[in-house]
Amino acid sequence: MPYKIVSGSSKCDSKPFAVVKEADGHLIGCHETRDDALRQMAALYASERHGMSEGGIMGVTASYIIDVEGLVFDENNGVKTSWVHALPIGQYKHPLYGTIDINAERAKNFAEGVKIKVRGIDPSINYVHDNNNVAAGWVKDAENRVDGVWLFVEWVADAAKAITEKKWRYFSAEYADEWESPEGKKFKDVILGGALTNRPFMKNLVP
Repeated sequence: MPYKIVSGSSKCDSKPFAVVKEADGHLIGCHETRDDALRQMAALYASERHGMSEGGIMGVTASYIIDVEGLVFDENNGVKTSWVHALPIGQYKHPLYGTIDINAERAKNFAEGVKIKVRGIDPSINYVHDNNNVAAGWVKDAENRVDGVWLFVEWVADAAKAITEKKWRYFSAEYADEWESPEGKKFKDVILGGALTNRPFMKNLVP
């Protein structure tokens, strides 16, 4: 669940910085300084990353940020699709997750996992990393290219329209370093999906 820091929140009477859930504004904590708020947010993300998600270990939920402004859609029988450069090759510093390292071997694993449907489902694209809400699209394929992992997304009509109208600006991939199936089999580097967002935490990772 993504979190954000709000300055001057009415929910915190005497402390100027609040940590809230991005999806619904639910208050998590109030703090005297922004650094204290950042520390709580880091602890929340660390706890989630090491907790268990459905069928496996929760991974990074807000990684490299892709600008989707100008994204070109193909259309077939009224269904809009596009390729999204989800995880470029390289090392990136994340203030909450530490170093994110996407190399050629990991890119291959990510793409293969999507192709063979390692999780038994099409990974979903959601809004602001809220997996309990409606889907914006579905990952139908993936490719391991020279510059990283590309996802082939079949977009929900409303989401494609909203992207075209610039109501959504960024895409952020979701993945697990390791995922365990209900049968107990473990897989490395698994795409969980992704999200459309307008307030990326990792602004410095926009290409």
